[in-house]
Amino acid sequence: MLAVLGARRSGEEGEAAGESWRTRYGVDRIFACSRLRSPERLWHEVAPTMPTQSRPFSTPTLVGERFETDSPAIPIDALTELVAYNELIVGLAKELVRTRLGSKRVPKGFTRQFELRLAGIERGSAIARLERVIPSDESGAIFESGMDDFDRGEQVLSEGIEYFNRSGRLPPDFPSNVTPLFRKFGRSLRDGEAFLLRPPTRDRPPVAYTSETRKRLVLLNSDTYSREVDLTGLLVSVDVEVNTFRFRPSDTDYGVIHVPFPGALRTQLTQALADYRFTRIQVGGIANFNSTDAFVDFEGLPSVTLERYEFAVPRPHEGAGLSRVREAGVVSLGGWEA
Repeated sequence: MLAVLGARRSGEEGEAAGESWRTRYGVDRIFACSRLRSPERLWHEVAPTMPTQSRPFSTPTLVGERFETDSPAIPIDALTELVAYNELIVGLAKELVRTRLGSKRVPKGFTRQFELRLAGIERGSAIARLERVIPSDESGAIFESGMDDFDRGEQVLSEGIEYFNRSGRLPPDFPSNVTPLFRKFGRSLRDGEAFLLRPPTRDRPPVAYTSETRKRLVLLNSDTYSREVDLTGLLVSVDVEVNTFRFRPSDTDYGVIHVPFPGALRTQLTQALADYRFTRIQVGGIANFNSTDAFVDFEGLPSVTLERYEFAVPRPHEGAGLSRVREAGVVSLGGWEA
């Protein structure tokens, strides 16, 4: 296939030499001896024969200190919010078309009709300018006309969140099959941050979606909600039979929590246990919490990093009876990235 594509791109060279690209690479002979599609049909299937155009779709805005920068930018981890936003719109569009057609299935190729692209980032916190790709023919005639189910899906999402912010519940006609997708949407948002849903024309006020909104939405259909955590604390105990360790995070009221770990960390953790007062552990990942914000467990294996503190020898003037020691530095003992 690579030969076919490369030959096609260099077709002018082959014709200049009095030799067609198909003859030059033996494509006719190869396809004549196989049951594969003809080279012309293959080329039209893999080549970008139709130009594409795009139109404004929405301008979601990320608000918070993290997004207030001198130049327009979005942190890499926050880009996942645009992916989750896209999945919600597709999920809503599928429910809308099922209802409209009275069918449990959507038409074949339905989701391929929708493609969003991040066309730019504007100032004003971090305004993501999203455009929707519209296929067109070689003359530039656009296939789409008017509002479709994906446009309506964006409206249903904004209106549904706005209704929830006011009333504490979703609209009665909001598709229940879509609500589990809120578990991923807003997961990276921190306290004081918001994802503002805005139409491209900004003819309606923005709708704020925060980590608190997400928490309450997820708890409508689940006993737990999840969010990203980055914890530092002390090792309490290690259970090598089930590959978990007990961990006391600092600066939280979680108490002692259980953390799963891969077998590759077993030796490091058991050695660190003998030195637990001088070993700091960092644990990061997706954690589940209940409705009272009590820690429940981790989703999968979190990342675990062990660091041992080294202490300096007391200075002569500090005396031999010094009850405290000074931290001289930290030596990383390695860890595990989930």
